Amino acid sequence: MLFFTQYKKSIDNITIILHDKSLPVIQQYIQGKWKLQYQTGGFCSTCTVYPTDTTFNLFMTLTDERIDLKNNYYHTVDTTITWSYIQVFRDSAYALNFTYSSGIPFTLVPDRIHNDKLVIYQPGPDGLTFYYSESN
Repeated sequence: MLFFTQYKKSIDNITIILHDKSLPVIQQYIQGKWKLQYQTGGFCSTCTVYPTDTTFNLFMTLTDERIDLKNNYYHTVDTTITWSYIQVFRDSAYALNFTYSSGIPFTLVPDRIHNDKLVIYQPGPDGLTFYYSESN
């Protein structure tokens, strides 16, 4: 008998560039539950914003096909991901696309895992960059 299970690479003590990898490799590294540590960018490109209320933790759970965004109190997104290959800053990368329940479309590009943090960003001018750590 053969048994197949989904395998998630542990990100303990690794640094890997993701934006130039194949979609299966990206999916393998990013699936799981992540906790937002801070975000940078937006209109203030040099600003770093940390969650100020520790009871209001922000979590992202990713599988190959779904994204779930929530805090300690409610879900903001629980929907299907559509993957696309897009032009980003004179390069190309895989992007995960989803739509908020309010109908607003959203695109994120998994950039890298650096010092055990998933770095994922909004492509385009004034986009935010989010830094997540693995969560249980």
